[in-house]
Amino acid sequence: MFTNNQIEKTYYGLVRGFAREEKIIDSPVKGRDANVHKDALTVLKTLEKVTLEIPVKPYDSSRYSLIEMKPKTGRMHQLRIHTNKISNPLIGDPKYGDKNHNVMFENNFGWCKMFLHAGKLEFKHPFSEESLSLKAKFPEDWQHAFKEFSWKNPLAN
Repeated sequence: MFTNNQIEKTYYGLVRGFAREEKIIDSPVKGRDANVHKDALTVLKTLEKVTLEIPVKPYDSSRYSLIEMKPKTGRMHQLRIHTNKISNPLIGDPKYGDKNHNVMFENNFGWCKMFLHAGKLEFKHPFSEESLSLKAKFPEDWQHAFKEFSWKNPLAN
């Protein structure tokens, strides 16, 4: 089902900056062999935004977005690389993220994990053809972020 693109995967991310409302990121990423780039496609949608009056150099305030991502390919670190390529790196990402913002989140909120969550798998059952939607609850740090920023939990319906 994965090979035939019959499963839709939905991920959520908390990123630096105000991400575009909708964006298709069609940019190759390196595979396990660092010299070979492979096609990679991610559909991004911004769900929520917040401005915090907390300085992160060189700015006096900081902006963040809650995004939904639907990868159409499954490359290693694809979502982490794609958010970084559009200048909206994931908060808490030690490799592709922004250290200054990661430190701000840890110092001000105590949140030090990467804000990337595999939220949903949707597919048709291979025998009954019933449409299935499997959801994974957000971890505790995400729950605190939703409350702190007055954001709606996208998996709460």
